[in-house]
Amino acid sequence: MNPSLVARLKQMCPAEGTVADVGTPKVFDNKYFLNLLDRKGLFVSDQDLFTNAITRPMRVHGQDGPDGGQGQIRRNCAVRNPGTVNGLERSSIVQTVIDATAKSLVVLESI
Repeated sequence: MNPSLVARLKQMCPAEGTVADVGTPKVFDNKYFLNLLDRKGLFVSDQDLFTNAITRPMRVHGQDGPDGGQGQIRRNCAVRNPGTVNGLERSSIVQTVIDATAKSLVVLESI
């Protein structure tokens, strides 16, 4: 960054800094993104990503994923999350076997 710009910004900005999320500044949550949805973004670049005609479809697409929201966000990619798939409850014993098999395959692949 340009050194003279840095010096000017240091004079303008408070020494103790500022918060990006005015709603819940000391909590790790999604309030910053909710503020963007309400057009209350602190950074013009972030707000533009939500509202710009070119970038907005990318953000909207990312909300549901390529499968229209039918997929899962997993902690372990090889193991399904507990619950339902396509509206049907999975049998717990069947899912246990599937999960155990998937875990063992991951272990074998890493050897």
